[in-house]
Amino acid sequence: MSVPLLLQTSYLPAGLIDVETLRHQSLYRLLEEAGRPVRQASETIQAVALTAEQARVLRREPGSPALSSSRLSRGEDGTPLVDDRALLVGDTVITAERAVTGTNLAYGHR
Repeated sequence: MSVPLLLQTSYLPAGLIDVETLRHQSLYRLLEEAGRPVRQASETIQAVALTAEQARVLRREPGSPALSSSRLSRGEDGTPLVDDRALLVGDTVITAERAVTGTNLAYGHR
């Protein structure tokens, strides 16, 4: 049985992309194709307990542990492009690959 891994909301300037295309392509790829690629992002992740509504959507018990992620992604000129808010269920595994060129995070499930 599959269960949701995360609940994410992304805020971006109106009219920047066609929201319907998000069903078929990633947000960051669409931004790049629209000539507004993301070049930098700041992210904060902290432990939280799920509210009743969040737990219902994620098919968990209210008060279950989760990770709350807030990420602000900026374009080439530093202009904010995407304000992402995500809740990752408590048994999410985050793997970081670090290199001189940067860090790549992967989110998975146990």
